[in-house]
Amino acid sequence: MPPRDCQSRKAHALAHLARERAHVWVSTASPRGLPSLIPMSYAVLNGRVLVCTGAGSATSRNLQAGSTVRLAFGQTHDVVLITGRVEAHHTVAEAPAEIRDQFARQADWDPQLSEGDFRYFVLEPRTVAVWAEIEEHDGKTVMKDGVWTC
Repeated sequence: MPPRDCQSRKAHALAHLARERAHVWVSTASPRGLPSLIPMSYAVLNGRVLVCTGAGSATSRNLQAGSTVRLAFGQTHDVVLITGRVEAHHTVAEAPAEIRDQFARQADWDPQLSEGDFRYFVLEPRTVAVWAEIEEHDGKTVMKDGVWTC
């Protein structure tokens, strides 16, 4: 199969982001370099990825400390990999209504209805790479420094 062009790859990434009741692998590291990798529900609002996790979790601590975040969507032969940074974080009670509403609408759970201390994170994509097989490794970057390349 011939490699997809940049526009096709970008459309594929955007389709993953628009899915409802879907999950993403979220990878962070502690300030000491200890890795954390967990699956999370997500939503997208104004080009930013929203995730929510327990305030005391390793992922929450890593993100609050300013850890770079990697998000992996898809299967091993159909990858959308986003590298980003934390733009903002909010407790459930303090989060703007648009964050709470969009997360509840797109994700498969509503933290407002769950017991526990949860925190929303607003993640800004900086790099997006999309590829399937080895033939698509060249040209896989469709966003660089927060700007779509096509």
